[in-house]
Amino acid sequence: MKDAFLDAQDRFGMDINLALLFLYLDQHNKHLTGDTIKELYSLSHHWQSVHLAPLRQRRRSAQGTADYDDLKAQELRLEKQEQKALVAACKPCDGSGRLAAEYLKSLALPQTLQAKLLKLKSQD
Repeated sequence: MKDAFLDAQDRFGMDINLALLFLYLDQHNKHLTGDTIKELYSLSHHWQSVHLAPLRQRRRSAQGTADYDDLKAQELRLEKQEQKALVAACKPCDGSGRLAAEYLKSLALPQTLQAKLLKLKSQD
């Protein structure tokens, strides 16, 4: 499962934190208003483009160097900060949703990759 998420992140720009949040909400029969979804997309874009993608690129370039572990730890700290920001902006309502499926579809992921990622939704 981890490889499918990383593949979607690397090849299609998927925000793993946002995808996992949507999967969680779907599993718990929660949905979001259009405004909340827009806010989450905006937060995700900010965190990914301003903070995480540049650091991830630096970390990958540093593989095999003394800086790699420090950069990886920084990236994980930023991932946790993004998670907190996404959860703080999330205002779920009762009801069933297809948040994860719609998000993955918006990234134009191949059907086979979407199916792998959505398997997590059906696991408890």
